[in-house]
Amino acid sequence: MVRLLDFDQFVLSASSCLVSYGLLRSHCFVIIVSLWCMPSSVSGCLPFSLRCSRYWFICVGWSGSGVRWSGNGKPAHGSTPALGKNAIERLTQFLPRLKALETGTVKTPKDAEVLIKNGKKELRRVAQKNGVPVNSLTRTLTHYTVNLGVITGGTKTNVVPEKCEAEIDIRVPAGGHPDGVKEFVRSMLTEELEYRVINRNMPSYTPADQPLIKAVQKSVKQVFGYTPEATDMAATSDAHHFREILGIPTASFGPGYGELAHAYDEFVYLEDVRNAAKAYVYILSLT
Repeated sequence: MVRLLDFDQFVLSASSCLVSYGLLRSHCFVIIVSLWCMPSSVSGCLPFSLRCSRYWFICVGWSGSGVRWSGNGKPAHGSTPALGKNAIERLTQFLPRLKALETGTVKTPKDAEVLIKNGKKELRRVAQKNGVPVNSLTRTLTHYTVNLGVITGGTKTNVVPEKCEAEIDIRVPAGGHPDGVKEFVRSMLTEELEYRVINRNMPSYTPADQPLIKAVQKSVKQVFGYTPEATDMAATSDAHHFREILGIPTASFGPGYGELAHAYDEFVYLEDVRNAAKAYVYILSLT
C-alpha cells in the first residue's frame, strides 16, 4: 500500500495519530508529496538556464540537527564596558570554532553509496550553474555542516549585554550520528557558555533498491520519459519519523528546484505541478 502525504502539513504528532487510527501500518509505503518551492509573483522572463535544468529526481535520504547556544555576561553602562562582560562578544568569538566539526569525512554506509553518488551529481550541476566551488556543495553529503542561522542579544546600545543566544543548524550526513555532535559540543564548553539541543534527527534514507523507489521510477518514466535517480540531500524532512519510528520505506518526490530553496522568488512551474499529479496517479495504480 502507498500513502501520499503532504510535506508541509505532516509532523510527528500527526504520524502518531495516523498510527493510532490504523491508517498507517508497517507494511505501507509512504511518498511525501514534496512541493519545495511555492509559486510567487515571478515574471515570465526566467533565465534560460533554469528552464533547462528541470531534471527530476527522487529524494530518499535526509539529515539534520540543531543546537542553541547561550553566552552569559555581566551588564554595565555602555560608557564603561570594562566594568561588564560582553555576552555577545564572548559568544561570537567562540562560534567560529564550531566550524572544526566540518573537517572530518563521515564514512558512508554501503547501501547509501549510490544515493550519495547521485546527490553529488545534482549538487555538482548546481555549483557549476551558480559559479561556486563544486566541492563546497558536494562535500555536504559526506561531512557535517554548520550554519549560524539566528543570533539575538542585548537590550540597548548603551548597556553591556548580559545575554546572547545563537541557534546553529548542524547537519548530520548518512553514517554520522547526532551523539557525535553532542560530544563535540561538550568538549568545547566554557563556564560562560551553555547549550541545548533543540532538534535531534538521525540521518535516514531508503535504499535505492527498495520496491517503493522502483515503483516511483516506473511511474515517473510514464510521464517524463526517463527514469529519475534516487538521491540523498543535506536537508531534512518528516520522512525520518516514518523510517525511525514505524520502519516504513519513504520517498519524497514532487516539483521544486533545490537551488531556489529559501531563496528569493521561490516558485514552481504549474506544468510541473500537473505532471507530478499524473505521476502520483501512476504510482497509486501500481499498488
